[in-house]
Amino acid sequence: LYPYRNTHDVTVIFFSEKSFPASAIEAWKKTFKDTASVQYINTKERGFASGPERFGYKYMCKFFTLDLYDYLRQGGYHYYMRCDTDCYLSSSLSFDLLQWAEDNQVGYGFALRKLEAHRPTAETLPVWCQRYMQQCHIAKATTEVAMKETPLFTTCFNFYNNWHIGKVSFFLRPDVQHFLMAANQSGGILKHRWGDSTIQAYAVRIFMKPQEIVQVPNFSYIHGSHDNRVVSTFGDGSASNVPQRLPNWRYKE
Repeated sequence: LYPYRNTHDVTVIFFSEKSFPASAIEAWKKTFKDTASVQYINTKERGFASGPERFGYKYMCKFFTLDLYDYLRQGGYHYYMRCDTDCYLSSSLSFDLLQWAEDNQVGYGFALRKLEAHRPTAETLPVWCQRYMQQCHIAKATTEVAMKETPLFTTCFNFYNNWHIGKVSFFLRPDVQHFLMAANQSGGILKHRWGDSTIQAYAVRIFMKPQEIVQVPNFSYIHGSHDNRVVSTFGDGSASNVPQRLPNWRYKE
């Protein structure tokens, strides 16, 4: 971000259900001085009502499925870039990533697609999505033709979204919000452990124009908490060692 600090108005937001002392927040501001403003948001109010899942993995999935966009709406942001605390870049960027997103009218910028490895999700989420589309009279997904090699209801995949770029206005669209709220209200996150990455992928696959779904070029990072898995878009992406990885994808008219 630093080389492009004079081109974009960037805010680095730290989300946590835990409270941090003022000294920690000041340290973050010092780290990003002259690069971005820093904001800390306590998300404790977003936890489930009670029980052991209140602030566990499933709470995180609910937050990134739905709650995140309330905060982005309030902040008036145009784009957001998610970067989990266990991810770090493994190569220097030779281009302005934020400008790239704007110039290419990116709705969703991703680094990698992978098959859903969690069996309960793979078995139940596509069925729920198919039923949802029928009930809402959605004839077909916007990506049905462009992604015909990965049929919507028989190929359950996600965009490995621990790092990605999203256009806020897309996720705030009434139809997309209705889908995300319905997914949360279905109880699938709590009952079947649906992950936010795969719910989000279905939102993108059903509602977004395929030409706005773009794989970021010449980019790589490490997913630290997952055995330091490498995610790379250089060349054919074969440097990636994430299990169940799908081939690189580019929209073709």
